[in-house]
Amino acid sequence: MFFPDSFIDELKQRLPVSKVVGAKVRLKRYGTALKGICPFHKEKTPSFTVQDNRGTYHCFGCQAGGDVIEFICETEKLNFNEAITHLANLAGMELPKLSPAQQTVEKRRLGLIEIIAEATVWFSKQLKLSSNNHAHKYFINRGINDQDIEMFSLGYAPARGLLAYLVRSGFSNDLAVEAGLAIKTESKQYVERFRSRIIFPIKNQKKQIVGFGGRALDPEIMPKYLNSPETPVFKKNNILYLADIVRKTASVKERVVVVEGYMDAIFMHKAGVTETVAALGTAFNELHLQNLWNLADEVILCFDGDEAGKKAMLKAGQIALPILDPGLILRFCFLPSGKDPDEIIHQYGDSYMDKLLDLSMGLADFIWQEEIKQCKNNTPEGRAFFEHKIYEQVKLIKNPIVSNHYNQFVKNKLWQEFNQFNKNKKKNNIINIKNNSLDLMHNISSKQRLEYSLFARLIVNSDLIKDVNIFEELLHLELDNSSLEELRSIIVKCHEMKEFEQKHLNDLLMENNLGKLFEFLCGKKSCFIDQFSVLSSETAKDIWIITHKKYILEILKDEYYQIMHRAHSENKIYERAIELKKTIDKLNQEILEKENNI
Repeated sequence: MFFPDSFIDELKQRLPVSKVVGAKVRLKRYGTALKGICPFHKEKTPSFTVQDNRGTYHCFGCQAGGDVIEFICETEKLNFNEAITHLANLAGMELPKLSPAQQTVEKRRLGLIEIIAEATVWFSKQLKLSSNNHAHKYFINRGINDQDIEMFSLGYAPARGLLAYLVRSGFSNDLAVEAGLAIKTESKQYVERFRSRIIFPIKNQKKQIVGFGGRALDPEIMPKYLNSPETPVFKKNNILYLADIVRKTASVKERVVVVEGYMDAIFMHKAGVTETVAALGTAFNELHLQNLWNLADEVILCFDGDEAGKKAMLKAGQIALPILDPGLILRFCFLPSGKDPDEIIHQYGDSYMDKLLDLSMGLADFIWQEEIKQCKNNTPEGRAFFEHKIYEQVKLIKNPIVSNHYNQFVKNKLWQEFNQFNKNKKKNNIINIKNNSLDLMHNISSKQRLEYSLFARLIVNSDLIKDVNIFEELLHLELDNSSLEELRSIIVKCHEMKEFEQKHLNDLLMENNLGKLFEFLCGKKSCFIDQFSVLSSETAKDIWIITHKKYILEILKDEYYQIMHRAHSENKIYERAIELKKTIDKLNQEILEKENNI
């Protein structure tokens, strides 16, 4: 019998999973979840969890899990239709009555499911034949064993034979065409759609096989990958490969990972990332994302490390912005250039893939990083254009709470990137501190700009030179500018003076022909300071420390991005990347806190 999605949705709303499970299991609330003794295996300590907000249950002991329908199927030993009927009686809902037209549609749908299931059996048998040993050998060579083949229902489609088998089994050629298994030529001949291809069956959420993906073994056959066409039971925009088996693990791990290819998804599962699904070769869309967020609040996109993969992730980010809600997370896992998950796992191992996922970047940081790459120069006009573009992105967010936090994120990032100290705060007689970015040198890097700022502040507030901690940090600056290196030597001499005054520093600058550098850093047209002398010593020190933290941050970010854009096989490199990410996050937090106190 056919049950419309609207009927099943209403059924689940009327019967929270806790109500149905609670009739069989004594549940106790722990935060947002409920726990009890698992009804599927013997245990003394409760490991069985129910979450009404997700409509799911899961046992951490025996790994049983699913929704309210699956619970009734398992505990009452009913099939899907019987479980729906049972739940409808509990909810006091009448079963939907199908009109003659709806009955025809349902009969047609069931016929398609039946012929596709029969084709799956045939594909599976073909893979085991000695005549098709090359297909079986392909899987083995790729690292997929017989157990994997059975688990993922993999098969093989030879050049011919399927249609003849289906006709002998009582199915018509026209039904095979409607199911996407065959093509009717202009000469009205019927030919198999999948020929000389390994086969990946694709299931819907009811675990029914509704379509196939096929990969050509012969490099001369094009296209390399071929999916079933759109049919009444197969909608590419609404189906994800392996989503039928990911529901349980995604709920437990509280995330779902998305890759591009069938083989990528299988190898991710073999590597232990069993919350992985794959798109079906179609453009990532809003419906995909909504379905993913139904599986878990956190979605990680892990597309191939080529330009196409990066563009696809950027487009996914654009799709996500208008539908973001509090608690829904989209992250991006960047693979080394030119690599896909399959290659990463084979070349560098499971642990490397795990660490790349741990280092995935949030949507806000990803959009910022991609937009700032397009910031052509450091002029006021260039920065204004960048600021305009980044806020245009934020405007796409419809949820007011999420939008507010994104606006705050952008505001803080702009402040950090362009060193804009808040003009409205007044403390210790601060009159006004203008934008401290370098307007005169358009192509200067952030690290160089910060280096100049550090020295400019030391020259103008020479009391800082006597500060032991600041002096130590000054000695450890990684300078590649000979003029600044010379200036540092002069500052060291000043630090060693017993009775040091500002004039001593000025005299040494003049004696060493550094007058032009002094004018550049601290003169009337300086791009680094403005009315700096009105600051108290305490505030001047705080600003120098903030600037130095930003300088360190730039160095760490450079190292981190270099690691993330190339592959490594040494475990210490993974550990360094994780260490860098933690340090970067900590520094960002320290900078924000210190800035807010100025």
